[in-house]
Amino acid sequence: MSASNIQEAVQVFADKEGIQIITTRVLNPEVMGPFTKIPIQLELSGQIDQLANFIKPIQSTKSLLIVSELDARSLFPAAVIARQAAVEQTPLQTLRASLIVSGCARLQTASRKKLEPTPLKESRAKEIKAAS
Repeated sequence: MSASNIQEAVQVFADKEGIQIITTRVLNPEVMGPFTKIPIQLELSGQIDQLANFIKPIQSTKSLLIVSELDARSLFPAAVIARQAAVEQTPLQTLRASLIVSGCARLQTASRKKLEPTPLKESRAKEIKAAS
C-alpha cells in the first residue's frame, strides 16, 4: 500500500458519491511495529449524505483503510438553511470536510545476508582481481 494507492481508492469513492476533492496532502508515514501507517489529508466538499456515503466504504474496504480524523463544517450560515426550510425547500447543506485517511503497509526489510558480503565471496573476488 502506498500513498498513491490510497489516493486512487479515495478518488473512486469520491467520484461515486459526487464528492469534490479540493486538496490532497500526503502526511509523514509512521512506523508501527512491522507496519508503516501512511496517512493522507483530504479537503472535501459535498452534502452531508454524500459525505456519509463516502466514508462508509473507506472503513469497510479490504485494503485496511481507516478514517482517523474528521472535521466537517457547513459552508452556509444557519440563517440561509432556515430560510430554505421556511419556503418549503429541502435545505441542501453543503459541507466542507477535512479528514485523514490512513492505510498500512508491511515494512520491507532486506535480510542481513543480502546486505553483508560473505567472507567466501569476498575472498574469491580478491583472488580473481589478483589473478588478472
